[in-house]
Amino acid sequence: MKRIVFAKLKGGVGASTACVTLAAHMAKEGGEDVAVMDLDRKQLTAQRMVENFDGLIESYCGGKHDYLFVDSGAGLPDKKLTRELDKAHLIIVPLRPAGADLHSTKTFVDKLPTKQRRKSRLLFTNVQPHTKLGKAINEIIKLVGIKAL
Repeated sequence: MKRIVFAKLKGGVGASTACVTLAAHMAKEGGEDVAVMDLDRKQLTAQRMVENFDGLIESYCGGKHDYLFVDSGAGLPDKKLTRELDKAHLIIVPLRPAGADLHSTKTFVDKLPTKQRRKSRLLFTNVQPHTKLGKAINEIIKLVGIKAL
């Protein structure tokens, strides 16, 4: 089973939406058996979103799947998230390129061990390509220090 983990320091960047949407896309368009695990026990945003896809994807309860998408809560990795990051084939770090978001993302990425950083990619959310922020994406990628999707 391939694991794709969405992890970030700051909430409100679109991680849950991106996680569940990508999982649903892989299930629908790729015919993959996909499950979603929500590690944010306080909000369970991803888990609630899964229920809206009428069985196309399911909440992870063990078992075998082609892909497992893991949505973390905001914050630095705890033991459970660290285990998921270690098992991940890909770590997606969602980023809205705004001041507080950029600072928190850089802080989060800087705290990742080298092995986890190598399999991490930025996913820009809420960016229009023809805006100043859209045109500054390459500078932001250099600042944060990991590749983008």
